Amino acid sequence: MRIIIIEDEENIANALEDELMSINAQITVVQKLTSVKESLDYLQNNSTYDLIFSDIQLSDGLSFKIFDEHTIDVPVVFCTAFDQYALDAFKANGVDYILKPFTRSDLEKTLNKIDKFGQSSPNDYQAIIKLLGKKEQRSLLVHKKDFIQPVSIDNICVFYFENEQAYLRTFDNERFAIDKTLSTLEELLGSDFYRINRQFIVNRKGILKASKYFGRKLSIHLNIDFDVQILVPKNKVSSFLTWLENGILD
Repeated sequence: MRIIIIEDEENIANALEDELMSINAQITVVQKLTSVKESLDYLQNNSTYDLIFSDIQLSDGLSFKIFDEHTIDVPVVFCTAFDQYALDAFKANGVDYILKPFTRSDLEKTLNKIDKFGQSSPNDYQAIIKLLGKKEQRSLLVHKKDFIQPVSIDNICVFYFENEQAYLRTFDNERFAIDKTLSTLEELLGSDFYRINRQFIVNRKGILKASKYFGRKLSIHLNIDFDVQILVPKNKVSSFLTWLENGILD
């Protein structure tokens, strides 16, 4: 079985490849892709694959865009951290999925399902996007003393993880603790936001500039008073710059 992996986190893509090949020696990962653009370029010129494992939130947009613009005739397994409502949307449209962080058992069940039922995924990705759109997050609830208040997503400059707690900082430089993980936030936020690493998610509007750093990394400077260093790892520099340059993708 020839498999394509679409995932912009190198360590996750490598772990998925290793696990799949250890489950079935007949599996070959023919290509690992990291963005919507790279995936479209590759798929439009290659057809020798039997199955796709795809992350949802990529550096330059949602992976649904790939399957909307290019007809796929093989099953697609989405790797997601969406909540149960979103998973119901997947099931209603016959799309297979695994939850992050995935386990060997998850992968075995998915491969067995595909082997048993064959092609199981109709290409109705627009229907999925429409359903997920009903859950679009426009604000987050935060606690401030004895009050609970909404904070507009548009007014958030950066999310970050510190001392086992997630925080957000607004463009007014207010800081609030939040009860969501960065992985959950990554799935809820739109393409205005980019997951720099395990510790930071930044709003494009909050980036003042980026400067070169040791080891081919980039150091990000925000347009608010924020004294924590934000570094883009070298394996994400290219996708980060593409995201920063291109603006919001349709």
